[in-house]
Amino acid sequence: MKIQLQNVKETNSYQWEMKARWHRTVAVVAGAAVCLSVAIWLRPREPMYQGKPVSYWVDRLLEPDPGPAQIAVREFGPKATPFILAKVRREHSLSHRLYRAVWPKLPASLQRTFGKPRPRTSSHRQIVYESLAGMRAPAVPELIKALRDRSSDVRAVAAHALGAIGAEAHTAIPELIRLLSDSNGLVREEAVGALESMGPRRNQAIPALIAALKIANPPEDEGLIVGIGDEHTAVHARETAAELLGKIEPVAQGAIPELTRMLTDSTPSARVQAAIALWRINGDTDGVGLLMPELEKTEAGYALTRDWKPGDKVTLDLPMPWRLMNGRLRQADRVTVMRGPQLFCLNPSQNAALAKLDGTELGYLALDPASLTDPVQSDTVRLDGLGCRVQAWKPGVGLATKDDFELMLTEFADPDCKATYSRLRDFSAAVDDELMTGKNK
Repeated sequence: MKIQLQNVKETNSYQWEMKARWHRTVAVVAGAAVCLSVAIWLRPREPMYQGKPVSYWVDRLLEPDPGPAQIAVREFGPKATPFILAKVRREHSLSHRLYRAVWPKLPASLQRTFGKPRPRTSSHRQIVYESLAGMRAPAVPELIKALRDRSSDVRAVAAHALGAIGAEAHTAIPELIRLLSDSNGLVREEAVGALESMGPRRNQAIPALIAALKIANPPEDEGLIVGIGDEHTAVHARETAAELLGKIEPVAQGAIPELTRMLTDSTPSARVQAAIALWRINGDTDGVGLLMPELEKTEAGYALTRDWKPGDKVTLDLPMPWRLMNGRLRQADRVTVMRGPQLFCLNPSQNAALAKLDGTELGYLALDPASLTDPVQSDTVRLDGLGCRVQAWKPGVGLATKDDFELMLTEFADPDCKATYSRLRDFSAAVDDELMTGKNK
């Protein structure tokens, strides 16, 4: 009898314990649901465009035809800035990078199940840069805050956007100076590029720029993902800093000792930029001799052996096709139009259709390589000079649409030139600078 009563008590105790545990579990789940509901209810409401939230449009900036998304983002204005930066942060999270690296190695069945990760290209980078730069001054506070983001990709993108905004973003100078000692080489390079666009106020960065000359670039074979692309590129933060110091001359006299040390650097591009900067700062031509070995002769010369007579003439016919030359350093992911040694640039006064675009937007025009034709006569710069006609799209318009207008490019000596670099819809038509290929790249 006692044993039966004891078993009943133990059973009742166990049942009460199970009920209490179940009640606690229900209470915890209910509390979590309430907290989640409150958080969702209290979170900021996303602005809407054509019935879709801003996050929807930001995600579609990387679609094959980003035109509608770019238009939507422009409509949102600075409100879209944190969402674009969050997109950059997500795209470069460890999980996203691992997925893009692992997906090609998965069995075909799993690849179909999980879906192919979207590639990230230089065009995607430019779209993100354009979208942020198009916010102009109202976006500057949010971009300055992003310069302290834990993600180096976000810091680099924010710095690039501030540089595109230009002197209107001068309040970012202290933070940009701080980034000159950032642990990430790409962030340092973008900070230098942004400071370059800040006008005379950039002079306060001279001590930090000199210090940046001493920080080694990351090894080229490691590569860094630039902006929002999957492509890898070498980082030239030191060279960019040297180039800017040369442009700040002559107030950059304090940089002379460090620039002189760079003349013996193991990197050709560092030696070149140091020599140019020294010449600009104090007219020092000692480094000119160091530049010549970098211009390697790639083809044999030709000798004409014959008995020459008075009146003999030699006609040299050099083919000069149009070349879309890839930019470097700050101008990466853009091209300049060349014909032989002649560089062509964009003069807004010769293109009435550009009257409403500012200097920043001119650099984001996208050219149609297939529309390049024979040069035309242009007396804008000199008598019997040359010009170039090319079709183009304006910034923020989908490249799948019809060309927006025809541009007239003039010779680079044009004093009213406002832009020499442009975008392309297809970078397969671009070529590298033959003087900076190979080890000189």
